[in-house]
Amino acid sequence: MFEPGPLDYSVVQALDDGAIGILWEVEAREIRFTRIEAEQLDSAVSGPGA
Repeated sequence: MFEPGPLDYSVVQALDDGAIGILWEVEAREIRFTRIEAEQLDSAVSGPGA
């Protein structure tokens, strides 16, 4: 989960450098964007229990 609560839509897109971009709308009033670096994705996959 990247943000708790209701969202109107979200888009997840792989970026050219290996990162992931997430774009979402919050309660039909604000559009937000976050970037997750490839290193963060690698550690999430290979973290405890993987």
